[in-house]
This record gives sequence, C-alpha cells and structure tokens, in this order.
Amino acid sequence: MNNKQLPSALIENTNPYTINRIIHQYTLQKQSKFYKVFPLIKYNLEPNDLLTCALLNSSFNEIVSDIIWKEPNFDKFAYIHNSLYIFNKFLSRLHSLRKSTASKIIKIDLSKIEESLYDRVNPHFFKLLVQYCSEGLQLLDLSNAEYFTSRSLSFTQSMILPNVAYLNLSYCPNVNDDMLIEIARLCPQLKQVRLDGLIKHKGRGLAALAAKCEQLESVSVQDNTFLQDEAVVALAKLRHIRLIELDLKGCTKVTSVGFDFLARYAAHLKYLSLSQTSVKLEQLNNLACLNDYRHTVQSLDVSSIKHCSHQELAAWICNTFKPLSSVIKSCPFDTSLLNLTMDMDTVKALIDMSEKNKYRDLSTSNIKLPEVKCLTLVNLSDKINVNYLYKISTLFPDVNHLIFTRPYFEADDLLLESYSNDKPFSNEENEFITESILRQFNLKQNKVLATITHGTEHKKRYNFVQW
Repeated sequence: MNNKQLPSALIENTNPYTINRIIHQYTLQKQSKFYKVFPLIKYNLEPNDLLTCALLNSSFNEIVSDIIWKEPNFDKFAYIHNSLYIFNKFLSRLHSLRKSTASKIIKIDLSKIEESLYDRVNPHFFKLLVQYCSEGLQLLDLSNAEYFTSRSLSFTQSMILPNVAYLNLSYCPNVNDDMLIEIARLCPQLKQVRLDGLIKHKGRGLAALAAKCEQLESVSVQDNTFLQDEAVVALAKLRHIRLIELDLKGCTKVTSVGFDFLARYAAHLKYLSLSQTSVKLEQLNNLACLNDYRHTVQSLDVSSIKHCSHQELAAWICNTFKPLSSVIKSCPFDTSLLNLTMDMDTVKALIDMSEKNKYRDLSTSNIKLPEVKCLTLVNLSDKINVNYLYKISTLFPDVNHLIFTRPYFEADDLLLESYSNDKPFSNEENEFITESILRQFNLKQNKVLATITHGTEHKKRYNFVQW
C-alpha cells in the first residue's frame, strides 16, 4: 500500500510498529462491507448523524465532508445554542479553514437567522463570506435578513463573488437601490434573483442587475410597491440578457410605459406573472411571448388585474389561444401552456360565454382553450356551487391538478353545513366548494386532483414596517 492511500495524519508518525498497526486497521476497514455501502446511504442521513460519522475517523470524515460543507447547517442542534450562535461560530472559524474545504461550500441559507435583543450577527459577516467562500459559493439566501444593511457591503470593495448564480434578498427591509447596484458589481454571473417584498427598491438597482449580469434569466419582484418603469424597461430592452422568468405580482407603480416595452421586447419568457398590476388589455394583446408564431410562455398568472374586467380577460384567453392549434406544427418553440392562474370570476365568465353560445361540448366548438395541466383559481368566495367543478373540467379537459385559493379561512357555518350533510353532492343544488367537498370529489374520480389553499398559508414573515 502506498502513502497516497493513507491519511496524511498517519504518515507523519515515525514509529514503524505504530505505522504497521495503523496500515493493518486501515486495510481491514477498507475491506469491510459497511465501509463499501456507506457512500451509498450517506445522502439519507440526518445532519446530526453526518457530524457523528465525521468524528469516527479520518476515512469517514473524508466521505461525508463534501455533504457537510456543501450546505452548512445552522439549525439548532441542542438546547444550549441557537442558530445565531452557530452562525457566528462558523464565521469565527472561516479563517482557519483550508482553502480546499472552503471551496466545497456551495450554498449558504441565512433565512432562519434571527437577531435578539442581546445577540447580534457579526457586522462583518458578508465580508467574511465573500473573502473565504467566494471560490465555490453558488447559492446565497438572505431572505428576511434584517441585519443585512449598506454597512455590510461597505467592507467588500474590490471583492467579487464570481460563481454566485442564485441570490435571494426577499423581505430584507434595509435593501435599497444603492445596495443592489453594489451587488450587481459583486455578482456578475447571477442567473436568478429574488427581490420580493422590498420596500426601498424603486428600480435603479434592478436596472443595474440587468446591465451588469449578462447571464440573468429569472427575476422576481413581488410586492415591490415602489418599483417604477425603469427596471422593467431595462429588463426588456437590454439585448445581452435572455429573460425567461419574470414575476411582477403586486408592482402597482409600473405604468403603461414599462408594460409596452415588456410586451414588445420580452419575447422569450416562459414564466410571466402580471397579477395585481395595472397592465391593460391592449398590452396583453401585444405580448411578444404570446404571439401566433412563438407562444413560449409555459406558466402565466393574470389574476386580479386592475384595468381588465373578467369578461375581457375571458375573451382574451379564448382569442389568444384560439390560433394555437393551427400554428403549433410550424412553430419552432415550445407551445404548451402548462400552468395558468386567474380569478374564479374569470372562469365563471368563460363558462357563461360557452353556455351563452351553446358550446357545451368544447371539443367541437370554435373556442380552443389552452391545454393546461395545472389550473389555479384565486379569490374563491364562500358560496361557489360545486357544479363548477365539472364545468371547469369540461373547459380544461387536460387539467390534472386544480387549485382553489381562498384569501381567508372558511366560515364556521359553511364548514358545519358541509360536514353535517352526508348525501352525495352531485344530487344537491345547494352544495358549495369546501375542503370536505373536494375530498369527496377526489375519491369519486382519479383524473383531476382538486385542492384548496388559503392566502394566509403563504404569507412571508413580514416585519412591522411592511405590515
């Protein structure tokens, strides 16, 4: 056995007897069945178990070190120290890490780190991460980080994160345009960025990201209530980026100027959310990613649009996707719309439109609705008749997952009515869509899975200013 097959710590021992004994033990360990199987099961172990295995000996430490250091875990392991203490301890040990070990760190998630009245995050935390983890770091999650301020970036001049492709700064109350401009310099290889819920972002920062990050593909700016047209124009018009995903949900200050540029130039979008925006019907008709020769969008959200009525949206959906079947053979792009989100009232308008024109069998009608696989209907009110389940299944025959979203929890009297009635709902005209009714619906058929969620279940951890 040559020296390369032994741990370096064992080679340093000069006692021949000790070396022979260690070689014998090392050889027996290599030949054991458990040692051969362990690399296959290590991915299913809990973090605590991985740390225990790393302490067994150097051989097991080498096997599990890649997993341990790939995504450092700052969760609370004991009752003594919380995640904040473990993170600060991690920062204090970074300078002593070997460069090969630090390069194994690929993802750092700080979304669960919370400061207390007496315990604070190291003010130089971002500088330490950039200084010691820049070689391998690819994903950085700083969502809900109230301790991330402009001071955190003041120590990073002339530094760079060359490999970071994913950055999440959602619901960071101190992030502003100037910080995002500096981040654009720090992370030139960004591909995905999430900036949801930023209350100090007006658009200059996102425009800088679009100008300096040539690989940018995915942008989410949900609930950026002060975001202006400058950011949307930069995302749409700068030709060196190829934007694939864009989420503008809740960006109420984006005007027709921004939407006009988006409709004209953003021709490669696969995910587009215009929920709760001021987009107009004319701009929807001009969307380049939904024209007759492209249809690249695979996921679309047009719920709660302010300046479009439900009847106008229903007609737009029919007219936009009506020529899809005629151009699908000649279209060089992926033309399948897999996910569609809209209001429940818009679906009701679609159903009324089909019934008014006597298009009960849509397979033979002139109305061609998109072949959606997942349909999400928001703003579900209390008393929606259960017959709409069957009508929706007729309108969208290819749907296999139907999601209803209610902005609040079900009323107590509605729940009591649904649970007290044991008769099949198909014979009742006064049955409404509830969780219990959907469970019965799922048991009676296996084509569509119908579920219901509540808006409060997906709320982020808002701070006092955002509330």
